[in-house]
Amino acid sequence: MANTVPAEQPGNETGIRRPRVESILAEALQKPLAVLQGGAGFGKTRAAADYLARSEYRTVWYNFTALDNNPSRFWESVSAAFTLHHPALAEKMKLLGFPDSPQAFSVFLTDLTENLYTDRQAVVFVFDDLFLVENIQVRTFLSNLIAARLENSCLLLLARSWPVAGIEAAVPMQLVGADDLCFTDEEAQALFASSNMQVSLEEAAAVNRYVSGWPIALSLLKMVMRREGTQAAMDALSVSKPRLFAMFEREIFSQYTPREQTLLILLSGLESFPRGMVQAVSGEKGRDLDQLMGGNLFIRYNASVRRFYFHPLYLEFLREKRHTLDEEYVTITYRRAAEWCRENGHYYDAINYYRRIGSHQEVWDILLLFEASRHTQTEAEFLIEQIKWLPDHFRSKTPMTRILLAVMLTNNLRFEEAAAVLDAVQTELEKTQPGSAMLGECYAARGLIMLGREENNFDVWFQKADDLLPNGSSRWNNKLRLVDLGPGLNLQSARAGELKKSLACFAAGVPPMTRVLHGAGYGLDHLCECEFEFLTGNARKAIEPAYQALYTAQSKSQYDIAGNALFMLLRIYTVLGEYQNIQDTLKHVHEYQKMDAAAGFGIWDITFGWFYSELGETNRVAGWVRNAVQYGHAPVGIERALLVRLRCLIADGHYHEALALLNQFEAVAKSKSAVITQIYVQLSRAVTYHYLRQHTSADTALKAAYKLAGGNGIVMPFIEYGNRTRSLLQRARETGIPGIPSDWLEEVHARASTFAKRHAFLTGRYHQQQNLRQNFGLSKREIHLLENLSQGLTREEISASMEISLNTVKSMTKQVFAKLGAINSADAVRIAMANQII
Repeated sequence: MANTVPAEQPGNETGIRRPRVESILAEALQKPLAVLQGGAGFGKTRAAADYLARSEYRTVWYNFTALDNNPSRFWESVSAAFTLHHPALAEKMKLLGFPDSPQAFSVFLTDLTENLYTDRQAVVFVFDDLFLVENIQVRTFLSNLIAARLENSCLLLLARSWPVAGIEAAVPMQLVGADDLCFTDEEAQALFASSNMQVSLEEAAAVNRYVSGWPIALSLLKMVMRREGTQAAMDALSVSKPRLFAMFEREIFSQYTPREQTLLILLSGLESFPRGMVQAVSGEKGRDLDQLMGGNLFIRYNASVRRFYFHPLYLEFLREKRHTLDEEYVTITYRRAAEWCRENGHYYDAINYYRRIGSHQEVWDILLLFEASRHTQTEAEFLIEQIKWLPDHFRSKTPMTRILLAVMLTNNLRFEEAAAVLDAVQTELEKTQPGSAMLGECYAARGLIMLGREENNFDVWFQKADDLLPNGSSRWNNKLRLVDLGPGLNLQSARAGELKKSLACFAAGVPPMTRVLHGAGYGLDHLCECEFEFLTGNARKAIEPAYQALYTAQSKSQYDIAGNALFMLLRIYTVLGEYQNIQDTLKHVHEYQKMDAAAGFGIWDITFGWFYSELGETNRVAGWVRNAVQYGHAPVGIERALLVRLRCLIADGHYHEALALLNQFEAVAKSKSAVITQIYVQLSRAVTYHYLRQHTSADTALKAAYKLAGGNGIVMPFIEYGNRTRSLLQRARETGIPGIPSDWLEEVHARASTFAKRHAFLTGRYHQQQNLRQNFGLSKREIHLLENLSQGLTREEISASMEISLNTVKSMTKQVFAKLGAINSADAVRIAMANQII
């Protein structure tokens, strides 16, 4: 990774070597956190840049601007900075989106450490001009990065003061203060000598005392001294800001032509600017940027983000001149900057500039350029904010603004707000524009929202939309992920027969939906048929519609649906105990995962995560899944990520954490009235309480799961947990639970037991192939008991051999059977030998 400290342009002062400061910085960068603290003009950036450019450190340098108070814009820019160092990491960062939760930050940290430290070279992460950012989310990100104490690296903050509000340093750190950065008399003499100025130490000391070692003032004095002598320079300057600005005027600003002066003042309103933007704003072709920007000591270029930055004091100086500009010229400048940003894909900056001149139509036009898909929570909140910024009269005459607002609110689980917005615009359109394409767009949005909420009867709205949109939607297309990481089939009521009604809804609604959405959702009806058969216990009958969904979806590049079809096939073959088909399915998933067109679809990680959690190898589950992070996915569609997370927690014995996650999971499921998800929640809760030996709570949760599932014949969730539900159901059979029929318990227990045996076989075969040893969490005493059983000893003989009571032998034997998924001693011995436990 290359050093990308702020580069100097031709003609800029390069300063001198300052061994004293370099020594201080060398010591500071040995700590996880270093802070260069000093007011404007103390040379924080210059000192850090000079040292790092000569050092062996790899450097990631990021300059903050006021625009970074938008977390999405900040993350887009930081990701761009990383592109120069590690493109693959930058792509992962873009996919993840701004890490707005502890779990998301954990995933970012994992990606960072896995991708950045390949050669063990020390890294310095520099964040400059920190004072410009007050956004709590961005500050929290920095706080988390500090607390992470990354190995073999240092986080270097350039700040005007410390402690910085919102960032608490709980790690070893070193503060490099203004006193350290100020010039000594000897350094001042060396500075003058670097410009071939013969100044005695006494004279240099007098000048240095005059400006109290302030680097920026000393640099300006040097410029005057070269031309007019020491006394004239000292007469011209004191350390007060007005005098300093007067020096800026005399020594720097006045050297430009009036046109160049105007351009610099205009640029000061843009925070930072790429090279191409200067040409766009100036309106001139072929301007030599080095001539305009390179000869100024107080303009720097950061190669990591390819942008120019003004020194904060010089920026303040220029902004004090804004009143001299014609407002029409300012408006033209912002418009040109916005147009350049739009053309070059810098949408966040373009929106900011258009907002400054109140260009509502242009802001709306850019919002429409954001991909018509589901969004991360942070990005959706940004879009919501921009739409709400548009004035009422604009939103009134542009109904699509409110339609898109309702969809974005749904994206972020704000269902009641979404319903209110869409109800109002639909009522208005039905009254004022009946039969219009815009009303068709409204109906299509209602169908999408109902799908997001997992409501039935969405088919009616897509049929209406199809009638009004013969050429399909102007907004939504086949890039829209309708399933993503959620189930395909919806169930909003536990009433008997509702599951079949839901399936019929998809059969009727998917064809018009795919026409309206230009192919989005293609194959969803087959996926729902597969899920229906699987949930109701007909695993074998679910195979054909799974393959139909796979190949139908693939034909229209609907990789979220194709991925969910493969996910279902993995579960089907696991329940059926067909090991080779499991392996073939995983190979198919891996092939999709390597396709560029299918990159970024989380369902591949979900499928592998399900498989590895089934084996108890939770360390092999993708980090973002283990942490239930959205990782580029919308909050409205991440149920399967949460479910795999639960399976990992239960497999690892983290039962109390599982219960906490279940509460969060249940809240999401209830907000959507998603009955199928609620069944998994209640069943997982029952299993967790059973392991904690809180049997009353386990029975209550099991009964709740049955009430949600029984009326529609949903049994597979109870079977699929296999060994985990078998002991739970066995106890329920023995004690009885009022409200759960005994014949239902008998049937489901028998099928769960069958699956447990298949699971043990599949696990054993996998570990044999992988040449791994698996002990199923058995203790040394339990393994010793198995060894005795393999030798044909009776329980009485084992009791005497192990010096434990007969009751303990019986209890321990039951525990061993439960862990192995065995039905008797011979079965337990077989499984243990297959896994090389004994």
